[in-house]
Amino acid sequence: MEHNYAAGFRGFGEQQARGLREILVDEKAVAFDAFQNVEAGNGGALQAVLERVGIETSEVLTVPVQGPDQEAGVLWLLADGRPFDPDECERARIVAAHADAVAAGRGIVLVDGRLVENLHVEDAHRVIALADAIARLLP
Repeated sequence: MEHNYAAGFRGFGEQQARGLREILVDEKAVAFDAFQNVEAGNGGALQAVLERVGIETSEVLTVPVQGPDQEAGVLWLLADGRPFDPDECERARIVAAHADAVAAGRGIVLVDGRLVENLHVEDAHRVIALADAIARLLP
């Protein structure tokens, strides 16, 4: 099956984003199909790509997401100087499961016996927006 690749980058400078786009989309230096599970790690092809564009990180949290039909993607979160803890990985797994459910037309998903629905996600978005607003006000 032929894949159409696209990439979006947040939190990087323009030069780094352009370099990542060229390597990941144009050169296809990373096999996106290889990312099937939420996991934290370092090394491998992705780490090499990051280093190539001058981005240093000790660890990357990989979060695969499934879209409608055959659409799929991978979110990569870079460590901020400390390793990801198991709770962060678990939260990422819940976010990915909910995204997959929404893409499939469902607004609710059961993750390890816990119900996750749109209302929970909307509340989380509001909390994140509030935290971002507060961070912008702080020196």
